[in-house]
Amino acid sequence: MKARSWAMLLITSGTALLFNGCATAPQVAPLQETAAKLVQKDPLNPEAWVEYGRAALFSNNLSAAEMAFRRALSLNENYLPAYKHLGMVLVTIKRFTDAKVNYEHALHISEKDSELWTAYGYCLVDLGNKKEAIEAFKKSIEANTNAVAVVSAHLGLSGIFRTTGDELSAKREIQEAVKLIQR
Repeated sequence: MKARSWAMLLITSGTALLFNGCATAPQVAPLQETAAKLVQKDPLNPEAWVEYGRAALFSNNLSAAEMAFRRALSLNENYLPAYKHLGMVLVTIKRFTDAKVNYEHALHISEKDSELWTAYGYCLVDLGNKKEAIEAFKKSIEANTNAVAVVSAHLGLSGIFRTTGDELSAKREIQEAVKLIQR
């Protein structure tokens, strides 16, 4: 079936889902169209929805990405990749309070994830909660599950310290980030 609009109605298990951005019109990025086919094959698989959401992100279709990540979470409320990507979308569209709540749900599932703690820290910075952001960045560094996230946490700390006038601490955090990068 070739659809020419930005929305296609996908019927699965008696449930109609508005599948925004999955049309085969020329405006739809090929990556997003390919990911939509994966969802059509397995609409109850949260991984397929996350892949569709990621493709929508790459296609700069934030509404479709948000819908896909929310759908993945409706299928598996403990699916961390969906939380991580949904948080990214919410921050991008400047819905920082929603992103904060999203990250807090994810952190209840996994308290030992550097990526989550770093993303949460930056979200808190966006909300102006520097003290909480410092704690989040420190937890990212403690968890140490992802080197890139830990470097980013050090850089986040450096930025906060610099804005508060603590140049010595800011410099120390930059040095820690550089050490990690050089490893």
